[in-house]
Amino acid sequence: MTYSVKRKPKSRYTFRIMGIILMVLGVTQIAGFILIHGNSHMVGTIICALLGAYGAYMFVHSFNPTLYNIIYEFNEDNIVVKTKKKERVYKYSDITTCDQIIPENEMVYSIIHLAFGKDDYVIPFSYKKEVSDKIYADLNSRMATAMLAEEVKESSKQNE
Repeated sequence: MTYSVKRKPKSRYTFRIMGIILMVLGVTQIAGFILIHGNSHMVGTIICALLGAYGAYMFVHSFNPTLYNIIYEFNEDNIVVKTKKKERVYKYSDITTCDQIIPENEMVYSIIHLAFGKDDYVIPFSYKKEVSDKIYADLNSRMATAMLAEEVKESSKQNE
């Protein structure tokens, strides 16, 4: 089963533009505080430095692979996550967290949260509750099967 999440490039561009604006604003305000007031307005200088740092964070975060289109392939033995630059393969036994988030108005959207160690994915389903339920049930059954298979292997190793 394959599911793709389309991301709009406008959101990435917005993050980048806002990050640049905040960085420039922070640097110019710091320069203004230091040139005009000297060291007497350290609180304003610190606030402007934090503003610039947040702008830098927004700019760097706009290159995060999760902000690009992602294709999830749920195969028999593994999950393949294809991003812009990488293709990651995970086993069902590697899943540390698998949650389905259903809001009060469940007809609008549903979300599946997957965590593989330090990698974290949020799969949104807008107006696709049936697809979300099917993928979540499939994930749960395959996770249980993979964990039982590992337990059987461990117990057979211990018995030998």
